[in-house]
Amino acid sequence: MNSFLRKISQLDSIREVMLLSLQGKLLFCRQAGMSGVVDREVALWKAIINDLGRPPAAELVFSKGRYYLYSTDVGYLIVGMTSDRSLKKIRIACENVRGKLVDPTVRKRVLLKMLAEAEEKTKPHLANALMFLAEAEVAQALNRSAHLEDLSEESSPEEQQIKKLLDQDQKRQAIVLIMQLIARNAREKRFQKAEQLRDWLLQIDPMALVDSIRAAEIIEEEKRASISDSYLLIWKELLKTLSPEEFASLYHATTQKNFADGEMVVQQGEFLATLFFVNSGRVQVNAVSQGRVVPLKVVGPGEILGSETFFDPSVWTVNVVSRGAHLALLTWQRLQSQKDNCPALHSKLQNFCTRFTSPNKHFSKSSQTRRHFERKKGVGRVTIDLLDQDGKEMGLAVKGELLDLSKGGVALSLRFSKKKNAAALLGKRIRVSIRPDVTAAPFLRIGKVMAVRCHDFIGNDYSLHVEFETELSNAEFQQTAGKER
Repeated sequence: MNSFLRKISQLDSIREVMLLSLQGKLLFCRQAGMSGVVDREVALWKAIINDLGRPPAAELVFSKGRYYLYSTDVGYLIVGMTSDRSLKKIRIACENVRGKLVDPTVRKRVLLKMLAEAEEKTKPHLANALMFLAEAEVAQALNRSAHLEDLSEESSPEEQQIKKLLDQDQKRQAIVLIMQLIARNAREKRFQKAEQLRDWLLQIDPMALVDSIRAAEIIEEEKRASISDSYLLIWKELLKTLSPEEFASLYHATTQKNFADGEMVVQQGEFLATLFFVNSGRVQVNAVSQGRVVPLKVVGPGEILGSETFFDPSVWTVNVVSRGAHLALLTWQRLQSQKDNCPALHSKLQNFCTRFTSPNKHFSKSSQTRRHFERKKGVGRVTIDLLDQDGKEMGLAVKGELLDLSKGGVALSLRFSKKKNAAALLGKRIRVSIRPDVTAAPFLRIGKVMAVRCHDFIGNDYSLHVEFETELSNAEFQQTAGKER
């Protein structure tokens, strides 16, 4: 939730972002050019919300801007704007987040995470919000037998003992034993098992918030303790960007691997959603351009490679060759698995990666290019159909807007509810139908999706970059490219 609120605050024309609990207490605040929020302002907003009858949404317009109020199951979001330029994006974002917060488990995780990251002045309010949530859930709690189904059949003797204690209504003793198991699994670096046990604790007793928070602290302490001082020194700049918890979670989400001198790490043309953290040694980045190998850059310790294809899924346009390097590999799936525990990790890591120069800028600063065809802006409607392995349509047609095209490919804009749905098209064969205008007959091409890029993280707009298997004719290209806006 903190990550979502920070993203809202970074939109154009935003002056302040606040979140008030259902009890009217301050849970989050970010204000441009102001050091903090006074109690009087919070009280004023509480009165305004009550006077309006606690509406699901409201807009208050003033001479110097406007405020947007939106109700969620966690509390009221209040966004102050100097203009309405970002209002549409904010409305869509609020609808998306409200749908997620309907789930009580998600709400509890969100509040617990906010509590762990909160400043001292908001911690009591977040704790109270958690208590209200827990009290509301008690009446709807699942029976104990349903909780126990979440554990594997091959449970340990200690887990069997916990079941017996619960059957005997000895909940407190069961929780004590779970805490001991969490500590042991964390010491043995079985962090996933420790997290599962912490989830079980919350299922058994939603009111056991102190135990749950202490369990999280135990796990994070062991995660941090397992990282060497030399590793911390290499990644000291990244450590400044991330919280200790986020850094430890990231470290344990990566796979450490040695690459021999001359070994290919990534080959140009691969679809590989992986970030490469250079721990030691070097890697050489080069590309094949006009039939020859072009050295682009050498990447050393403390640098990250692959962000262009990781955060905006696309084909690798460079070769990466080891010069005797030890790398940490982070897959997209592993980063997503950290979303619940570290919701801000994704955005912080993405921002950190912007400090590293893209190898592709070598071409933009010189006369060299890997494009074989002229690319022009175009206008018109585009329909794509996903093809199966036999080249047959799968009945999944999607319509979008033409962005630009060349004789060898096309870029089009589509809207997806989730990024993973857009990213799933990467590398897929599709049939593209392009209609320059309503009076012209469409022309068809089969191609492969080579890149998926996000243009609006709140509005869920994405661009697909497609490479045709058969080039456009001069007439087809001119028919569409000639109709620029």
